[in-house]
Amino acid sequence: MLRLLSFVLLFLVSQESFAQFDQLYYNREITYGLNFNTNSGFIGGFDFRYSKYMKSNLFQSFSIELTNVKHPKELKYLTNYSGSFIRDKQLYLFPLRFSYGREVLLFRKSAEEGMQMHAHFSMGPTMGFLKPYYIIYDYGDSQVNEPYDPEKHTDPNRIVDRGGFFHGFDQMTVEPGFHLRSGIGFEFGKMAAHVAGIEIGALFEAYAEPIIIVPTAPNRSIFASGYLILYYGKRK
Repeated sequence: MLRLLSFVLLFLVSQESFAQFDQLYYNREITYGLNFNTNSGFIGGFDFRYSKYMKSNLFQSFSIELTNVKHPKELKYLTNYSGSFIRDKQLYLFPLRFSYGREVLLFRKSAEEGMQMHAHFSMGPTMGFLKPYYIIYDYGDSQVNEPYDPEKHTDPNRIVDRGGFFHGFDQMTVEPGFHLRSGIGFEFGKMAAHVAGIEIGALFEAYAEPIIIVPTAPNRSIFASGYLILYYGKRK
């Protein structure tokens, strides 16, 4: 709470200095980032963002993001064949997000040094790509690489290994959705033509129907996550 109050105070004090610099030293910014979030594994996905200067301390932004969403009940098991698989997992969920938003500069840095901070708000449609989760199952006379079905593959001791990740893309379906995002970004360094920093925030996403990732556990149509983006890019 103390840190939040300090940020608010500094923001109010900085408004006078903003009035003296109505034009930034750049008009456009393109960044590429790695996404880390609470609904994914170590690396959640990738982010691309284009921001365009509007006025004073305000930018409009357009972004595309692809991530991987996991179910909290996903557990990895070792098999009797020295392999591994995620028990009861039936689908991968890959949200592809198209966002339009605003970025408000809270603190500016000079062209050559200092720290810059911005608040980011965006929303837009989501295309939730659903891909079957494959396993290799031992039927006795053959081992078959096929989509995992808990009702069909009832004996976990016959599961050899997880199937290849690239199997099942021809069976992919799409679930429409919508998302909202809010975050705070911090830029560091002394680069004028390039930008590097982090953004931390929260994202809420809703789909038309519940996404059945693990059919033996409760599933949902609304997802909430915290995220961190490490980004790098250039500006003109």
